[in-house]
Amino acid sequence: MVAASTNPLYTASAYVDVYPFVRQEESEEELLIGRVDTNNFIMLPKEAVEILDDLAHGKTIGEAQALYAERYGEIPDLVDLLEQLESEGFVQPLQSDTVRFGQQASTNAAQAVATTPNQPRTVRFHFTFFPVRLAQLLFSPIALALYAIVIGGAAAIVLSQPSIVAGWRAMVVDEQMALFTLIIMLHGFVITFFHELGHAVAARSRGIDVRFGIGRRLWVIVAETDMSGIWSIKRNLRFLPILAGMVVDLLSAAIMIYLAFMHQRQIINLSDFGYVLVRAFMWSYLLNLLFQLYFFVRTDIYYFLSTWLRCSNLMGDTANYMINQFNRLMGRPESHNQAAIPERERTIIKRYAFFWLIGRVLAFYSLFFLTLPILWSYASILFERMFGSSSNNLQVLDSILAAILIFISQAVGIFLWLWSLIRRKVSVDDI
Repeated sequence: MVAASTNPLYTASAYVDVYPFVRQEESEEELLIGRVDTNNFIMLPKEAVEILDDLAHGKTIGEAQALYAERYGEIPDLVDLLEQLESEGFVQPLQSDTVRFGQQASTNAAQAVATTPNQPRTVRFHFTFFPVRLAQLLFSPIALALYAIVIGGAAAIVLSQPSIVAGWRAMVVDEQMALFTLIIMLHGFVITFFHELGHAVAARSRGIDVRFGIGRRLWVIVAETDMSGIWSIKRNLRFLPILAGMVVDLLSAAIMIYLAFMHQRQIINLSDFGYVLVRAFMWSYLLNLLFQLYFFVRTDIYYFLSTWLRCSNLMGDTANYMINQFNRLMGRPESHNQAAIPERERTIIKRYAFFWLIGRVLAFYSLFFLTLPILWSYASILFERMFGSSSNNLQVLDSILAAILIFISQAVGIFLWLWSLIRRKVSVDDI
């Protein structure tokens, strides 16, 4: 059925400029196309990509429609498709004053913006100075095998001596509390830096540029590495950049386990405070790895699973599925129609829903049995020192400074999380 065009720029006789996009086959029906320079990637049916190819080869919109009709027996209305693709920066109508995509790099920036106001701007990437060859060396098969040996050795120590693994009490001290808290806070930045550095270096090893930013996972403020460019490479090549941050965390935790083990065996001699820090650092890395199991949050493991399972919106679809199940349990109609989701993905969503729930259980377990006991312990120490008779002024001051640091580290993230719930409708990532 032919629908009349309502956009004068996309008439049957019009020509369209198509950006030379990259493409990856994601399924039998869909292709992922993208612009690496703007980090824009979208999924399209293969038929739509064929239309783009026809337009890129110099066909008019009418000619592209005719070719589509020859292949599939119907004439498509392309206006909505082209308008959407124009907003994403993949096409633009060709007019006398149009700066074509291939010419924009050498055109004055102000002129390019004026002539293509709806086009996304080129992204400035970070970390481009890091040599690709060095990145490939750090994530070569030999290097990964060495990392596995180091991590495996630490795992063997833990299996033979489970008590070496630090619990939450490793984060509680009653001497030099302010200094300890400050070091732990700074170490948190170090953990985040090297975790994101792992992503960035692994992405560079695949020839992908990245951007760094600040985000939030629930009430936890996190650094983020935008690796959208990995969608331009084959699916099996994406896994390493996605999991590289966890590799760094595992290596770091393994080093702390080795240090604690050697200290206990008197191979090395750490100071009392140094040993306390080693165990606290170990706990921090393990807690960071536990966070990756929050399957209801877009963690590294989530991105690995959604890529491996070829699900374009596993998180959102699973959350909607759980809402429908809750409504059904309460005798209410389903609020999300998921009939359009392919049967294969619906089966995966039903199975992933179990892990989605497990992730929530782990999050609440972490909050009530790991985080809150630490805060309660420090509150108890502070109360005892402020109102007890055996504490001196320096101990009270030490406790107050530690409490202020702890409050700042937790309160900012919690405030931003609660503020996001107040200002807008709660999304599935916030609950």
